[in-house]
Amino acid sequence: MKKKILLVLLVSSLFYEAYSLENFRLLSSKPTPFLKLNRLMTNWFKGQVLFVSNSDDTLVFASTMDDSAKIFMSVYNEITTNWSVPQQLHIKEGFINNSSSNVKELFISIKNKKKKLELYSFRYVNGKCYNLKKVNDNINTGNNVKSACVTVDGNTLYFSSDRKGGYGGYDIYKSEKMSNGDWSVAQNLGANINTKSDEDAPFMLTDNVTLYFSSEAHGAIGGFDIFNSTLSEEGIWSTPESAGISVNSKDDELYFYLTTDEKLLFYSSSNDVSQTELTIFEFINYQQEFSIIK
Repeated sequence: MKKKILLVLLVSSLFYEAYSLENFRLLSSKPTPFLKLNRLMTNWFKGQVLFVSNSDDTLVFASTMDDSAKIFMSVYNEITTNWSVPQQLHIKEGFINNSSSNVKELFISIKNKKKKLELYSFRYVNGKCYNLKKVNDNINTGNNVKSACVTVDGNTLYFSSDRKGGYGGYDIYKSEKMSNGDWSVAQNLGANINTKSDEDAPFMLTDNVTLYFSSEAHGAIGGFDIFNSTLSEEGIWSTPESAGISVNSKDDELYFYLTTDEKLLFYSSSNDVSQTELTIFEFINYQQEFSIIK
């Protein structure tokens, strides 16, 4: 299996030098590792994917290149087979609630005056952002909160923080939504997930039991690698498993994001020495070669 994966990586690398993203989408239905989003515009696609539409043609991501979080949107064009130049989305005033199915609650970390990362939520709907709001003190405790995701039902928040009382630097925690809409006191996910090293970038699949996250431990081959773990009916997390060498490298891989139809995988990597921030990669037809653990 390892030889097969290495061969796929080698062939894909050779083809990538000769073809554009358009050609890759047309060559075959097999997975094509390490496809940068639109080769001619990689300088634009940096940071963390926050949301991909159900139709897989709208991408929302956050960039933090200049220490201030900025939100961008790009649209995939089926005719040109390219993602559009990202447009910055400015959060508007006015209140939009979560009652509509097309309103998504997204999360972003912003540095405060003390240079600490605090977690904010906002609503995204139809290409516009509303209701930027700092998450309550059960989450923002005065320490850094790096990244977060919410389950598909909106009731459980997973986030990474270097708050006191953890196992190492950054640990992953979870919090449940209370009846008043606020988040409850957070719970550490425990020693099966968290280590003396850093854990970051949680992402929960739609099954609500399969967690993807990044870690510098658990046998990582580089800096941060992407792993997954499954929550049992007894509430125990399984031993984390690596996403494999088609995703992980000797550099940092974070911010795993799998679309709801499980056809597209997005993640961010520093596997590009010319870049100063994590570059977003797209992995087409991820599930055809690599099974999703549920």
